[in-house]
Amino acid sequence: KPKQTKANNMDTDYKISRKLYKEARKALDTIKNNPQQIALREIRIHLLDEDGDGLGIWMEYDEESGELKRGMLPLHHSMFYSEEDAESDLESLDETPPVLLN
Repeated sequence: KPKQTKANNMDTDYKISRKLYKEARKALDTIKNNPQQIALREIRIHLLDEDGDGLGIWMEYDEESGELKRGMLPLHHSMFYSEEDAESDLESLDETPPVLLN
């Protein structure tokens, strides 16, 4: 088995990130082009690493001002899951299949 170097890891991480960005764009385009469009008022996107840490991006329509507001914030895995939640999620995977967008 070839030894992974830092450069190889960075290249692999870059390729995985590019693929995820491409798939996210496809999913958003699919939703946008759906004839039964959802009346959205807010979009939140979580960009997370393998540890569940990352960046949250949000955009929302302000009904009062008629303007779009947007922002970013750092995310930490503990904001979303406790160990009990993770165990419960793993158990429920057997019961509920995920919705696939492709």
